[in-house]
Amino acid sequence: MKALSNRSVCAVLLVGIGFIVPNLGFPTNAQAQTATSCSDATLQGTYVFSGTGYTGTASTPFALSGLEVFNGHGTSSGFVTAAVEGQSPSRTTFTSTYTVKSNCTLTETVTDSQGNIMHFDAFTGPAGDKITVIETDPNVVFSNFEILASGREQR
Repeated sequence: MKALSNRSVCAVLLVGIGFIVPNLGFPTNAQAQTATSCSDATLQGTYVFSGTGYTGTASTPFALSGLEVFNGHGTSSGFVTAAVEGQSPSRTTFTSTYTVKSNCTLTETVTDSQGNIMHFDAFTGPAGDKITVIETDPNVVFSNFEILASGREQR
C-alpha cells in the first residue's frame, strides 16, 4: 500500500472538515435573521438609564438618570432627573412613541412635561433586556444605555 503524502492528508482533512463544520450548530444566515426578529412587543417593562452629553452650540455638558416604562405596544412613559452645568438639577416626566423594526433597530420620539420634543435612534436584541440609545436632534450629542429592571421575565 502506498503511503499518503502530507498534501493528500491535508486535502482529505479539509474535505472532511467541509462536511463537518456546517453541521456543528452554527446558525445559517436565514437562522440568524430569524433569531433577531424584534417588534414593539420586544420592549416591555421598566428600564433604568443614565447618560451624559453636550447640548447647544456652546457644547454645555449635562447628565441625566431615570426610568422608562415600555408597554410593548409602541408607547412609554417615565421620569428623569437632569443636571446641566451651572444649573440646579431638574426633574420631569415624559411620554414617548416608539417603533421597533424586525432587525431590532428602533426610533423613539420623546415629549417631556415642559413640551420639549426629542428624537432618538436605538438598538436592542431579541431579548429586549438592553437598549443603546443616541439622540438625533441637531446641536445635541447624547448617548445612553437602558437596562431592563423589572416588568417581565428576562429571556
